[in-house]
Amino acid sequence: MTGPVPPAAGGEIAADPIELTRLAATYLDQSAGLTDALHSAAMATPMGTDFGTTATAALLHQVSDAVVEEAELAVGRLVEVLNGDADRLYHLAAVYHEANQQAAARSRPKGLVP
Repeated sequence: MTGPVPPAAGGEIAADPIELTRLAATYLDQSAGLTDALHSAAMATPMGTDFGTTATAALLHQVSDAVVEEAELAVGRLVEVLNGDADRLYHLAAVYHEANQQAAARSRPKGLVP
């Protein structure tokens, strides 16, 4: 991939495709870390018998399960957002890379082959 093209007159925006790719990879790494943490937390969730046999133990277990379920939903949605953002960043990097290549081709003198 090429480096960023300086912004041209007229308000064009330039971005470095390599940096966009690195950012997308970071998003995927964070997504994987959250997924791993979620699975680890699910493995550590107490069983119903871990709360004891008192009258409030069953209620405490229900509350614990509800909190875990809500956390799994929230983290799962965050993972989906990070993955979607990573896909969009990869696509954007490809678009900028192609635009940079086209700009470089237009700026070459005619008859020269890279």
